[in-house]
Amino acid sequence: MRSPMRPASLYNLIHNEFSRHSGHTMSKHPLLLGLTLLSASLFTGQAFADRTVTDQLGRQVTLPDHVTRVVVLQHQTLNLLVQLHAAEDIVGVLSSWKKQLGPQFARFMPEIGQLATPGDLTQVNIESLLALRPQVVFVANYAPPAMIAQIQQAGIPVVAISLRHDAAGEKIK
Repeated sequence: MRSPMRPASLYNLIHNEFSRHSGHTMSKHPLLLGLTLLSASLFTGQAFADRTVTDQLGRQVTLPDHVTRVVVLQHQTLNLLVQLHAAEDIVGVLSSWKKQLGPQFARFMPEIGQLATPGDLTQVNIESLLALRPQVVFVANYAPPAMIAQIQQAGIPVVAISLRHDAAGEKIK
C-alpha cells in the first residue's frame, strides 16, 4: 500500500516540477494549485467524507471518500497523477497517450501499455469504461457535453479539467 503524502508535500513536488520545466510559479497558475490539492485529497489513505469539487466547467462533482479506481481521458491530468505517485490507482487511460505525451512517458508509468483505453479526449466507449468500474473519470474541459453526460448517466463522477483553458490552444488537439 502506498504511504500517503501530506498535501503540502504534494504541493511542493508539483510546484518544484512545474517551476523547473516552465520557469513559472504555481501562484500564477491557480488551476495547477487546485489540481494538486484535489489530487492530495483524493489519493491519500486517510478517511474523509465524500467531497464535492467544482470542475473547470463550473459543475459540482461529488467524489467518493477514498478513490482507488480512476480512468484518465485527459493527458495533462494523467501526467500529473503519475508525478503524484497515483499511477497504481489508474485503471484506464486515453488511447492517444503516446501522441499527447510521447512514447517516453512509459518510463514514468511502465504498465501504461497494458492499461485499458476506453476513450480519448473527445469520445468514450461506455461499455469498455463500465467494465473498468472506475470511481471517477477525468476528462478534458473541452470534451463534448454528450460524452460527459453519457458517463454521468452511468453513475460515474466526471471531473472536467485541463491545464490549458484557452479555446485556441485546444483547437490544435
